Amino acid sequence: LEPAFAVDAPPLLPDSAGDHRIVGTAADGETLFSISFAMPELADADGQSSFVFVVPARPGWQAALAAVTLTGPGGTAALDGAGDRATAILRDRRTGQVRAILRDLPPQYRLAADATAGVTEPGLEVMFSRGIPDAAAWRR
Repeated sequence: LEPAFAVDAPPLLPDSAGDHRIVGTAADGETLFSISFAMPELADADGQSSFVFVVPARPGWQAALAAVTLTGPGGTAALDGAGDRATAILRDRRTGQVRAILRDLPPQYRLAADATAGVTEPGLEVMFSRGIPDAAAWRR
């Protein structure tokens, strides 16, 4: 399960339910969202599968979202704010177009400030996550 990001984008939700479920929860266990979906297989990846959703956020989620959990026939995977899979998304500030997704950043880029320090191209926005978006990510 890759880190989650807070983005300004139109919703993108599954077309139909299935045997996988992604659930966002607050620290007290309250369910903020729960989405059932069929895991799509990638056409040219030897049976591997992948998914991406843009879940419309509700007021208060920035202070409440504490974990995202994926469950399905293959088991369970969870994210929280202390994840170790740092990822950065580079976007064009003007158009919002994603220019790059940098996964599994090396240890020296484990903080948002470290990840953005080397980006010198004007007009490029760096979005950083270790699991659950932090307060700064929700303010963008």
